[in-house]
Amino acid sequence: MIIRQADFSDIPTITLIYTQARRFMQQTGNPHQWGTVYPSQNLIEQDIAKHTCYVCCDQDREQKPSLIEGVFVFIDGEDETYAHIEDGEWLNTRPYCTIHRIAVLHPGKGIASFCLQWAYHRCHNLRIDTHVDNVIMQHVVLKNGFQYCGRIYTYDGTPRLAYQKTAELCPDRILSLISRIHSAASLFIKEELEHQGLTKLVSSHGNILWQLASQNHLSMKELAHRINRDKSTTTVLVRKLETAGYITRHTDCNDNRITYICLTAKGAQYTQAMKSISQHLIETCYQGFSKEEQLQVYLFLSDIAQNFARYEQQ
Repeated sequence: MIIRQADFSDIPTITLIYTQARRFMQQTGNPHQWGTVYPSQNLIEQDIAKHTCYVCCDQDREQKPSLIEGVFVFIDGEDETYAHIEDGEWLNTRPYCTIHRIAVLHPGKGIASFCLQWAYHRCHNLRIDTHVDNVIMQHVVLKNGFQYCGRIYTYDGTPRLAYQKTAELCPDRILSLISRIHSAASLFIKEELEHQGLTKLVSSHGNILWQLASQNHLSMKELAHRINRDKSTTTVLVRKLETAGYITRHTDCNDNRITYICLTAKGAQYTQAMKSISQHLIETCYQGFSKEEQLQVYLFLSDIAQNFARYEQQ
């Protein structure tokens, strides 16, 4: 999925999505939020002209407009209707961005969550509101880490439930998030390998094969150092890979005390598959990130790693 700014050629598809969204709201107990005409074509055109209307597509821009799966308005700046809030308060008063008029073509496919995550990647202080009868949207925003803050009123005076998501809420959860990302990435790789018929390997095995792919062969000592394991643990891992046919061992012709490990054809097949899987993993990991944001993530995590390295040296 990609998200891009909408243009005027997208209006027929955007109008269709909003029409279906109004029908869906009526069918799910929320007939009053958008009524029968909101948002109007004039408002859609205004959103596009202001460059605040975005569409979520399942392919790139060169594909036809029918591939648009969702639409929303993303505004960087204050919303007048958020100036007053009742029965609660905003999480902070810092500059924020707002999402309005979010709708999807096929509910239940995770498109709305994808749009919210995209917006949060661009603004770590994000606000949104929805109707009290829109239980489905309330569930979506809560699932995506927003917190209920209170009640605001739209320009026509009708109340809305207000939510906010900010990075200030959980800076102490960084290690938990890193752990979750690591587990999710391991599961991603495992499922992709199973899909290609390469099973019964764990990440440590994959690391060994990956190291061997860059060398003709490695000694047991060199391999243990590269995968950051002691020699006995490395020996156990190597033995399993050898039994499975991924690697082979041979003795140095000049020194029979040295044993070298090298890939078999089956091991080479695995590493070739891993190149494709790794690329897919990276694309999934950085979905919705700009190149600059990807670099920032890398630099921040590198700094955290260096902090721990300095601690270990103390």
